[in-house]
Amino acid sequence: MLRLVLFRVLESYFRHRWLYFVPVLLMAAFAGLGYVRAKPVYISRGAFYVQKATLLASLTALSQEGFSWVTPAEQTVDEIKELMQTDAFVRAMIQKTNLEKEMEKGSAAAGLAFANVRRSVWSQTLGNNLVMVGASYGDAETAEQLSRALLEAYLLWRINSDQQESATAQQFFAGLVQKYQTDLNNARADLKTYLDQNPDPVRGERTSSEKIELDRLQGMIDLYSKQLVSAIEKEEDARLNMSKTESDVRQKYYTIDAPRLPTTTENSKRQAAINAAIYVVIGVVLAIVAIIVAALLDTALRFPVDVRHGLSLPVLASIPEPKPPKRAKAKK
Repeated sequence: MLRLVLFRVLESYFRHRWLYFVPVLLMAAFAGLGYVRAKPVYISRGAFYVQKATLLASLTALSQEGFSWVTPAEQTVDEIKELMQTDAFVRAMIQKTNLEKEMEKGSAAAGLAFANVRRSVWSQTLGNNLVMVGASYGDAETAEQLSRALLEAYLLWRINSDQQESATAQQFFAGLVQKYQTDLNNARADLKTYLDQNPDPVRGERTSSEKIELDRLQGMIDLYSKQLVSAIEKEEDARLNMSKTESDVRQKYYTIDAPRLPTTTENSKRQAAINAAIYVVIGVVLAIVAIIVAALLDTALRFPVDVRHGLSLPVLASIPEPKPPKRAKAKK
């Protein structure tokens, strides 16, 4: 059976051997075209260190983070990837680059600029606390600008996010302070009114009902006083947290290697040769597949072994292949 398959494959190849070189030639042509049309790519990289807690946060004791299996670097990379899906974050990056002029050319050019930025920048972890950001582009200056813009836009987002949370908390507790202050003033007014209506007796002590009412009014005053003091402390904490947010973020995310202007391209001759070889290998694979398929679809009886395996009949005789005529020897 193996002999039959081998005969079939070889016969299929030699019958149309020049035709099977077409896929190889086509893929080689594509490889050459890709090599000629390949554009230079510049890559700018930067790295920054992420701390779990800063000295300022530990002194103020305002940032209470629980235990997590996710490292600070992994959390930062995940946040950057999620932010890259938003138009507002990408727009903030484009404002810091030469691509800003593309935003004035219409919605089509703006959409292409957004897609190019999302495709060109990336971030990855280099350890538990080290994050690398980078950008690749056909222009060296734009690559550096995109890498810097990614880092600066993320830091600005962290500052704004923390400040927004602190501002919201400060406004919330400020409202509570006003409410608790009003409740406390009303409770004191109620106590004063009750004392005016029920002054201390000239002789003896107050009745049990009066003592109970006075204790209730005084308890309300104590309760509202404690709530007011707690709300004032939390409002002060939120105000302090808002004032320290930017310095805290600058300490937590420390730039180690600032993105620099690339001077050489990343795509080398070796990589281009590897890509061309891949195309040629694909062409060879397509040619082999075509040979095998042609051999499987061919049902003609071409060899004696075809008769034995295909028809289960013995071969009685076969026509020998003609031999080329011998050249006559020249007479002396």
